[in-house]
Amino acid sequence: MITLTRRISLFNLLLLLSYTLLGQTNQTANDYVPPFNETFQMGSVLGYYGRNWEMEDLAHLLAGTPDGKVQGVGSNCFRLKLTDSFIEKYKKNRINEAEYRYFGELGCKNNVVFLEGPSDLHRENKEYCAGYRSKMFANLYEPIWDNGENGTPVNENNYYAAFVYYVATNYENVRFWEIINEPDFSYYFSISTAAPGTSENWWDTDPNPCHTENLRAPIQSYIRTLRIAYEVIKSIKPNDYICIGGIGRDSFLDAILRNTDNPDNGKVTDQFPLKGGAYFDCMSYHIYPMFFLKKWTKATEGMVYFRHSDAAVEVFEGRKKTLEKVLFNYGYDGKLYPKKRYMMSESNIPSKPFDKYIGSHEAQRNYIMKALVKSQAIDLDVFLLYLTADLKTDTEATKPYDAMGLYKYIADKVPGQERINPAGIGFRNVSYFIKDKFYSKSRTNELNLPNNIDGGAFKDDNGDFIYVLWAKTSKDMSEEATARYSFPASWKVDQLIQYNWDFTESQDSTVYNSNDVILHGYPTFIKIGSGIAPANTQTKVTATKVVTPNGDGINDFWEIEELAKLKDASVLIFDYSGVKVYENKGYDNGWNATINGKDLPAGAYYYVIKFSNSEVQTGGIRVIR
Repeated sequence: MITLTRRISLFNLLLLLSYTLLGQTNQTANDYVPPFNETFQMGSVLGYYGRNWEMEDLAHLLAGTPDGKVQGVGSNCFRLKLTDSFIEKYKKNRINEAEYRYFGELGCKNNVVFLEGPSDLHRENKEYCAGYRSKMFANLYEPIWDNGENGTPVNENNYYAAFVYYVATNYENVRFWEIINEPDFSYYFSISTAAPGTSENWWDTDPNPCHTENLRAPIQSYIRTLRIAYEVIKSIKPNDYICIGGIGRDSFLDAILRNTDNPDNGKVTDQFPLKGGAYFDCMSYHIYPMFFLKKWTKATEGMVYFRHSDAAVEVFEGRKKTLEKVLFNYGYDGKLYPKKRYMMSESNIPSKPFDKYIGSHEAQRNYIMKALVKSQAIDLDVFLLYLTADLKTDTEATKPYDAMGLYKYIADKVPGQERINPAGIGFRNVSYFIKDKFYSKSRTNELNLPNNIDGGAFKDDNGDFIYVLWAKTSKDMSEEATARYSFPASWKVDQLIQYNWDFTESQDSTVYNSNDVILHGYPTFIKIGSGIAPANTQTKVTATKVVTPNGDGINDFWEIEELAKLKDASVLIFDYSGVKVYENKGYDNGWNATINGKDLPAGAYYYVIKFSNSEVQTGGIRVIR
């Protein structure tokens, strides 16, 4: 049974019926790529941290819990792995199927899964590279479909088709299916990245199985897995996306696009009529910018380094452009063939330096926040970090990948003992302000940002905007930067509120009675317009207390009561978006009433106390339950 999770167009309905009735269709990604109408998906590779951490616990660290007891970082998407060896071992116990259903309760319904890893029984027993057994499935060229024998429409002798059919049928809340993680991974860096015309380069010759560690097989075998996954998954979930599994080499993409799945050198025949681009909807790629923040200069006969977050973001953006160029060269430009969707399924920089690579908590935080903003500007559907938590402690970390977590090392901890990194706080703030909004290119263009400032405008369903801005970094190994920005005079801005990068943690914000703001090397979030928050002067808002309402309404907000000692003080309380949630008018005999906070939801609040002597005091309070 096929369940539709949203209304579909007549075209999609006809497409769905063709899959359902026929089991397969002539429709390919050369004809149609489903639109992605959801909000931007942001999250992390879930990872594994020992027996103390079940899959649900890790999901809570990313998405939080429905009751709010675990705050999480605001993820709405995870990246996970499913292997044939795992399925064959645990199929009878239906392992992890309930966890995947639970992801939907956390608001994570468009997750990413990469498929790989044949069991030993199902693995191809062939050496395309002497001394190395193929890592592909056996029987890839068996027919994909049969006449319904054994209770499924797929041919069980095609082990990969049977594996894909099982996971697509039984694992819920997956929307993006990556076919083999990093299929282009190679220890032969100079060959895999070589330019056309050089020896063994992948532009002019197909990748040598000896040089593709995650395949150990010809490129045609990989295209065959794309074709099988495309046909099988689309027969069950036609609006899901089949993705190349997170590549890093343009030449590998070119090899996919110029070959069919024909084992005879990728030739076009009646049996193998289409090249690889017909069998994937989504271009998934990986980038770790710390490896690219340098260049050789002839003038100095040495390397020049630019190890700062905005340079890292430029590397991240540039990666998409180079892949897009390859796809456009083969007609995937929206004219000849539909454009592909794009996803970043692994990216990060470390929180401490290794060798000559960039590394600090500030740089990592800034890179993540900026990349999340810029992802939407360059039309990515998904951005996923590597990784949920550090793989080593600060003292034990020896390489960049050890120190990329949103949380500190947790393998020696149990749930509730986790400690968040600045990167996690920054991620949470981006999610807090823009997760349910859409990037507005037109509004961003109206900002007319100068060269030393970057950011974007985001719009919600009510037409309200939030602006994310920062001063661009430019110095090697420094995140220091400052700039002043004025919103367009035609907007007639007379008041705005600027929320700090860590607002969900500190509740720090600044109210300006003007149209300009001071920016730094880290992103801040800005709302503009009269009445956002009442203040007579530019005021720094700092939360000094965390308040846990005791349920009876007595002294819930005792911090405000302590501050409001003068006669006739009045109090106003606003939520983070500027909506007033409480007001009193003051008292003749001194401010001695208690604000009842037991009905206020958990979250951040902004208060203003106006005293009879015209003094104004402000602050922030966070309510937890």
